[in-house]
Amino acid sequence: MGKLYGGYPIDMADLGKELHRIWQTRGEITMELVSPEHVKVVFELGSEYKFVTDNGPWIVYEHIFSVKKWKRTEDIEEYLFDRVHFWVQVWGLPRLRINKDNMEKIGAELGKSRM
Repeated sequence: MGKLYGGYPIDMADLGKELHRIWQTRGEITMELVSPEHVKVVFELGSEYKFVTDNGPWIVYEHIFSVKKWKRTEDIEEYLFDRVHFWVQVWGLPRLRINKDNMEKIGAELGKSRM
């Protein structure tokens, strides 16, 4: 299951083409919009599913697209995408200011930080 974080709707055909390009998939991928922000994604090849879930989230048309395993026992309304992990690079920080305390302060502004 994938979730789009962004402001405007994306055409499913365009989303599929762009994800195929980004993921460089060889097997077939089927996609189905199950709510305004949730997309069911089915991979033909398990190795491609593993690649996508291990290396996300993904940036697609200015949206963040996060993919995680769907537990079929959960209703889509109750399925939480409450965390999205991503890497942030901070430019222009003086070398003397690059330390764990400052990383924590910057991270706190964005969400939970890990070092």
